[in-house]
Amino acid sequence: ADAPAAAAAPRPPPPEKPMSAREREAASRAQGLETPLDESNLGYRMMQNMGYGGGGLGKGEAGVAAPINPQQASVGDTQGLGRARAAQRAQTLYEDAKRLVAARQQTAFANHAHRRARDAAFSRAAG
Repeated sequence: ADAPAAAAAPRPPPPEKPMSAREREAASRAQGLETPLDESNLGYRMMQNMGYGGGGLGKGEAGVAAPINPQQASVGDTQGLGRARAAQRAQTLYEDAKRLVAARQQTAFANHAHRRARDAAFSRAAG
């Protein structure tokens, strides 16, 4: 009689998986961005020493008031800042170089064909 009652009892929920390092970092970043700056923040104190009194930055406090959120790279992107722009520039330079080489080859071929025609004409006139 005890076995069927034990089988019918609900199972406890499975234990939560511990957070990975990336998940902990993301949670910490989100919490830090949601927390307003106060006197305990070194950067805030430094800005106060330079005349910041809260509100927006700049003359008349009309500028940015909230901290700028950092752009988080996608998972596995370890190529560094500016890598995408540098790769795009390298691709543009490569394509420009290919066009230049093709133009030079076309000019060289045209010059070669012109010289052959000229030489053939001289040969016919001389011969």
